[in-house]
Amino acid sequence: LVASVYAVYAYSDDQKDAITIAALLPLTGRGSHLIDMRYALEEAVDVVNSWGGINGSKIDLIIRDSQSNVSVAVQEFADLEASEKPLLYLSAMCGISLALSSKAEEAGAVLMGGGVLLQNLTEGKEWVFRYSPTTGDDVATVLSIVERLGSERVGVLYSNDMCTRAAMSMFVESFDIPNGTTVTQQFDERAETYYDEIAAL
Repeated sequence: LVASVYAVYAYSDDQKDAITIAALLPLTGRGSHLIDMRYALEEAVDVVNSWGGINGSKIDLIIRDSQSNVSVAVQEFADLEASEKPLLYLSAMCGISLALSSKAEEAGAVLMGGGVLLQNLTEGKEWVFRYSPTTGDDVATVLSIVERLGSERVGVLYSNDMCTRAAMSMFVESFDIPNGTTVTQQFDERAETYYDEIAAL
């Protein structure tokens, strides 16, 4: 993230006293388990600012709660574009990042999707980037573990979101062990326990 900001800022003709980064993160809602991204960003910004910032300019970090909701994230993006014009946006969650990618292209705003597995997030995009392994990378890792274990019957417990459904489908399609079978079971991330789903699986 810091490298991305430096690359954009160091060669910008319109340099400001502060470098504004806006993060649209799911602090609440079904994606709130990603709240660690907030703490990591705050820590990184504190460290860089304690070193004097970038070329003497401090980073001003704005964090907005997307509430794990596409409509809320799109509205927050529009509000930030109107009032702050950040140098860089950071987003999380596949559906939200995908919706913001078209808005970023329209605005000519740099968008970095963090932890976004969608391989098509950046396709045909000039202003959108992704920091994450692809769905294929993740599935290949799981397949190699399953093959090493010699498992013939595999249960897949998955959440109902765009990225996880894509990974689950790719895994099931790629599972090619002789006489092997897969069984899938969806769970709700908001549930307190997954005992019933595990039992069903």
